[in-house]
Amino acid sequence: MSVEQQATQNVAEAEASLSFLDRAISATAQTPVDTTKELLSIMTAQALEGTVTWDKNLTLTIEKAIGQLDRKISEQLSTVMQNAEFQKMEGSWLGLQKTR
Repeated sequence: MSVEQQATQNVAEAEASLSFLDRAISATAQTPVDTTKELLSIMTAQALEGTVTWDKNLTLTIEKAIGQLDRKISEQLSTVMQNAEFQKMEGSWLGLQKTR
């Protein structure tokens, strides 16, 4: 592949990714552009780290990321709520509520 063909291909790829970003940002009219760009850059960084799995569909990617967060929060909350100290404190609190 010649240098000119490679340069043309790189420009086309850059334009395609730019148009995707522009489309994603314009699809979120209720969110300010700066916030949308920041959220998309965070999600992209997490996809590159392997934290978020990119699905070639923005909606599915976001839904999967939300699902992963939900599972992680549920695991952490379950651990806290099963802790003996927490259960003791919760019992005391409920006892105080019943005295009212």
